[in-house]
Amino acid sequence: MSKKNKWILIIIILAAVFTGIFYKLVKSAKKGVEVKTGNVSEGDITVYFSTTGNVESKNKKEYYIQSPVKVLKTNFNIGDNVKKGDVVAELETQDMSLQLKTAEKQLNIAELQLESLKEQKANAKNMKDQSQNVQQGSNVQPGSSVQPGSNMQQGSMGGSAPSVDIDKQIKIQENQVEIAKLNIESIKQSISNQQRYIKADFDGTITGMNIKAGDYVKPQVPAVVVEDIKNLQIAMNVNQYDINRIKAGQEAFVNYNNKKYKAVVSSISPSASKVTSQTGQDTVIKVTADLTENDGAIKSGFDVDVNIKTGGKKGILKVPAEAVITDKENNEKVYAVKDGIAKLTNIKTGLSSDTEYEVLEGLSKDETVILNPSMNVIDGVKVTIKDVK
Repeated sequence: MSKKNKWILIIIILAAVFTGIFYKLVKSAKKGVEVKTGNVSEGDITVYFSTTGNVESKNKKEYYIQSPVKVLKTNFNIGDNVKKGDVVAELETQDMSLQLKTAEKQLNIAELQLESLKEQKANAKNMKDQSQNVQQGSNVQPGSSVQPGSNMQQGSMGGSAPSVDIDKQIKIQENQVEIAKLNIESIKQSISNQQRYIKADFDGTITGMNIKAGDYVKPQVPAVVVEDIKNLQIAMNVNQYDINRIKAGQEAFVNYNNKKYKAVVSSISPSASKVTSQTGQDTVIKVTADLTENDGAIKSGFDVDVNIKTGGKKGILKVPAEAVITDKENNEKVYAVKDGIAKLTNIKTGLSSDTEYEVLEGLSKDETVILNPSMNVIDGVKVTIKDVK
């Protein structure tokens, strides 16, 4: 093929391409821009706050043993159900009965010694009183004579020094008695603090068992974990900017494995806390919701999606959220379809959900609006409604 023929062929091909494009443009202009539409309708609108949460037991206890005692026996395994008061495990304890008996004897001896000192003091006082009486009775009267061997000089005996000394001894011995009593109380407290059994405090299920017979308990690890797995709640962290939308008693729905379960907001923490996220530190408030229905599929420890109902209205005019567009001045607009022509229409909205907006002004019931308008949709353009199969 000659060079001239090649150029002729190229020109023919390009002409065919441009002719095809032109034909499509003309056809498209006659047909109009193809769009997907929705309708303005009357009905109800419900607003939800969507978040994620972690399922946890409403009643859970971790049982720690403060000293490394030996485990004698375990009566349950992980997954077993227990009743309140059931003995989950038996622990080795120290026999302190001999120490207690010894301490009680020491108290008895200290009390006897104190009693003896008090008797000595009483006897010394009696002797002093008798000496003073003898001294007073031995004063010489007119016509009387002093008898040999009289006790006149005994008044100088039994002075204050011996009395002060015995008072100090009594005080010291009283302290000894108190010390002996405290020693007994300390031993009794030690006996009381010795944990012989791990008992369930409530009806539940063993979800953690970190001990077995013959082991020595590690104080830093919970020996046993008991949970009430039938009564569950969802723990959520709500951003400080959204917390004002949440109120105790609000209805909630938990989504798990393509099923929806009912819940109700039960508590909101009175204070905020910091948590680490992918973007840094977030300030959040803990919110819990009681799970009010469960077929057993949702278990403690699961991560779930939660929708909390925060508001709603009945019998209002509403438009699909996909139809609403916002300009640079935050004015809300829609493209309404009238006689096959797209008309840019200003609207005023009220309550909104993820899927719908309440219409306060600008639209009427049963009007048709364009959903997700493309760049080809402009005010006044001819449109063709796409068939939705």
